[in-house]
Amino acid sequence: MKTYRISIGILLANLLIICQPAIGQFPAGSYLGQPLPGHFPEQFAPGLLPDYTSGITFSPDGLECFSTRWYPNVWSFLMTTKEQGGGWPAFDTASLTVDMDESPYLTPDGNRLYYIRFTPIPPSTYYVRHLTYSDRIGSSWTSGVTMGSPLFEHYIISVSSASNGNLYLGIADNNDPAIYVSKFVNGNYQEPEKLSDSINACNRPLRPHISPDESFVLFDAGETPDPFSQRDLYISYRKQDATWTKAVPFSNTVNTGANETTPFLSRDGRYLFFQRDAITMWMDSTNIPMTGLGNDLFVGMTLQLNQNFPNPCRGTTTIGYYLEHAGQVSLCLYNALQEEVAVLANEKRFAGRNEVSFNTGDLPAGVYVYVLRTQDGVLTRKLICTK
Repeated sequence: MKTYRISIGILLANLLIICQPAIGQFPAGSYLGQPLPGHFPEQFAPGLLPDYTSGITFSPDGLECFSTRWYPNVWSFLMTTKEQGGGWPAFDTASLTVDMDESPYLTPDGNRLYYIRFTPIPPSTYYVRHLTYSDRIGSSWTSGVTMGSPLFEHYIISVSSASNGNLYLGIADNNDPAIYVSKFVNGNYQEPEKLSDSINACNRPLRPHISPDESFVLFDAGETPDPFSQRDLYISYRKQDATWTKAVPFSNTVNTGANETTPFLSRDGRYLFFQRDAITMWMDSTNIPMTGLGNDLFVGMTLQLNQNFPNPCRGTTTIGYYLEHAGQVSLCLYNALQEEVAVLANEKRFAGRNEVSFNTGDLPAGVYVYVLRTQDGVLTRKLICTK
């Protein structure tokens, strides 16, 4: 039964590719031969990537690419293309992919490809996520090998690898997403260890990208604990004592009102790739502080006001905000008649992420507006109170 399902999946993938207009060759050069980006995010290879691309990874020289192609309500497959010394052929289904594969990640040396494979565990026919890898042999790749214990037992969303082999994992066991590390010790992977609250205190963090030397980690997290809330990119730095700095969001240059997820940094550290509402973006990352600690974490971080959570609310709700500079803050709540009904904050606050929680139990049902006033500007959001 399983072989039949795989053959149908691959056949359907090939039929869908054939039925689409030809993508055509890309120009010669690294990163699909695309003009190099500036310091603001821009769409990567517009009109040239496979439809429904989700996540992207490149070899260290930028001359080989893997991505996930989704077929809505059907399957996901790994797609690949490689520079041929004068141009890139169109994306094609990777020879190693079977049935349902996603979330590819090339190791820092480019010789191993990790990905997530959906396979059933007999006698059940229910498809389950498993961390899988293929190794490079010459110009080809081995068939997928499913990782065994202690990784097999976890619900792994994505993987990233350091140069020493340590795996940084987005794991969602029991619908509780967090970032873990599985250390590579004496040729064996250890039970995944949950990283500290410096990182996992963020809302439902997932999809880590670890730097090759483990000096920093990029990941995406929700704006609120709501599983469907907007997601942004974050960064945390590893200290000399092996602890992590408190994760901070990227500036508004990167994080917008859309969903920013799935970061990947080119191996030379020059280009940051990420997904913005399922569109692959990239930018020159040389102005983003990828090394060092201290106040430079906040360089370029601008004023932000988050949606309260939960919303609509009845009882306690929380409002988060981000300050570019320390200073006096006023956060007030107004009703539909523009009457002030509550002062939520009126004090000096530190730069970076702040939040305030309050109880709406005494407020009549309706739509309210909360206003944040600082030396750097004024921002507003709506709050809905129910009874």
